[in-house]
Amino acid sequence: MKETVCRCENVVKMDVHDPIDLDKNIDMLEFIANGNMPGSKCEACGSYVWAPLPLGFTAKSKGLNFVVLPEEERISVYMGKNTKPNEVLLGYQELFERARIIRDGLDPLVLELMKYALEAKAAENSDSDEIRAIYNGMSDKGLVFHIIGIKADESAVIILPKTSYESSLANMHKNQDKEPYRSLKKGNYHSIKKLDFSENGE
Repeated sequence: MKETVCRCENVVKMDVHDPIDLDKNIDMLEFIANGNMPGSKCEACGSYVWAPLPLGFTAKSKGLNFVVLPEEERISVYMGKNTKPNEVLLGYQELFERARIIRDGLDPLVLELMKYALEAKAAENSDSDEIRAIYNGMSDKGLVFHIIGIKADESAVIILPKTSYESSLANMHKNQDKEPYRSLKKGNYHSIKKLDFSENGE
């Protein structure tokens, strides 16, 4: 059972287990991959309220055991102050992306490395320091990424063939002790977002 406060200030109680077992809730992965969250309707105003973070997820069949922390804990995680024993994600958007990666049977670390390369390429033609690549799913042509932050209120769509993923996977295994591979593997938060924090000397 979880509870949170609705924007109307009513306390909302919801029948959401923590952690959520994705093996037992077989439809939950697709539900989250589509940008939805388990939650409950507020009895006071009728709004649908998402389950609050932190929220854990497990799936023994897939070797999954991670917890999603609220965005407010991002700097603490970057600084290594997080004491969670399992893998950490930060915020709902990282959860939505991870659900798509799991659904499509891909390696999350390989996807981070592909995003790293895409962001570096996009930065060559932009002065923005807010460029982000987001994995949006698989199409019949390959892996679909949305690139945001190149220009205000605009995004680009990049589709990479499955062979690019396979090449990145092979490179990761060959370069385990080189950057950015080494930094991404360190700790229990494996997003390329933390590399910006390290490079800026924070």
